[in-house]
Amino acid sequence: PAPIDGPVATDGPVAPTRVDVTADVTGNTTWTANNIYVLKTHVFVRSGTLIIEAGTRIEGDNGSSIVVTTGAKIDVRGTAAAPVVMTSSQPVGSRAPGDWGGLVLLGQAPITTTGGTSQIEGFPAGTTGTTYGGTVAAHDCGKVKYLRIEFAGFELAPNNELNGMTLGACGSATEVDFVQIHKGSDDGLEVFGGTVNVKHVLISQV
Repeated sequence: PAPIDGPVATDGPVAPTRVDVTADVTGNTTWTANNIYVLKTHVFVRSGTLIIEAGTRIEGDNGSSIVVTTGAKIDVRGTAAAPVVMTSSQPVGSRAPGDWGGLVLLGQAPITTTGGTSQIEGFPAGTTGTTYGGTVAAHDCGKVKYLRIEFAGFELAPNNELNGMTLGACGSATEVDFVQIHKGSDDGLEVFGGTVNVKHVLISQV
């Protein structure tokens, strides 16, 4: 018989590839659902837009987070059928609140702090990329749609934790809609100033 051309059939779907994330994002970058992205450290999005496709899974190690700085944006493109999930990298059954940091979005909208800018809580003083605030009421931190954040709130120092999701001075062009924050160790969502509109947020512990 003639040889078979094309790929050999498999018995099931191909398992996602695990990709360690150890460096900051410094330009337009897309994370896709055929990978599992494992955060090994605090990952700062310093420029460009971090696009996260529907159905993508992101797992955070102890001492990791995603921080979108004032010079960058995020575009979480989850759907009701295929949300983006940010969770602990620990095995199922041993995951717990505070396993990893969470998601931080920083913008340039007005805040009430003297001088107009501040440093977001949770990071040591002087950490590059953690300031927020300004005079741009319509500043755009990006879009977050259909996202679930689990087991966040890592403690960087005693009584100094990150939240499941932190919004610092995000402006009115920012969109946050259909977000669940589950089993965090600190606040589920904390908003520091700005003019952001947030819709359809569920914070759960059970």
